[in-house]
Amino acid sequence: MKPSIPTLFAVIFLALFLSGCKQRKVILSEESFLGEWYTIKGDVEAYSFLKDDYSYIFAGTRSMHPVVYGTWKINKDKFAITMDNGTTIAYNFVLSNDTLTFNEGAEIYTRTAPLEVKYPEVRILPNISSDFSSLKFSAPHPADLIWGFRDDNQIVTICSSKDPDATNGSIYIQVTSGLIVK
Repeated sequence: MKPSIPTLFAVIFLALFLSGCKQRKVILSEESFLGEWYTIKGDVEAYSFLKDDYSYIFAGTRSMHPVVYGTWKINKDKFAITMDNGTTIAYNFVLSNDTLTFNEGAEIYTRTAPLEVKYPEVRILPNISSDFSSLKFSAPHPADLIWGFRDDNQIVTICSSKDPDATNGSIYIQVTSGLIVK
């Protein structure tokens, strides 16, 4: 008995369909992770993943001082970190664009440098604002103060104006920041 042509096409189509549905997992190399990774959620401010002559090394920093270091590697689908004391931790990981996520969001890192790294002077703004709370200023002279800066990803504008609801003629300074989406 000869197989009919429609049956043959159905078998071929089914085989192609099922093989096309199989999800292929992209295998990432250690080279994909080299560089600075800034903490969104985690235990240090940043990790540097580096390569020396014999292995891949890392350093975790707080206030630009190393607090943890060791070696790391990709082991199948795990990101394995071995600390200087010999402790090894293997994380599930996802690399999506510039974001590295460990253990389904328990720790999250990005290659995008935060504003405090790009412009270290913004770290003092909370202190300055608390210092102004106890000061009494005289009425401002009429002037339009608008100051700002822009980089590739955001724009920051600082302006002052008179508070229409204030009874003592005070002014307020408004700081706005916006992400530029391209």
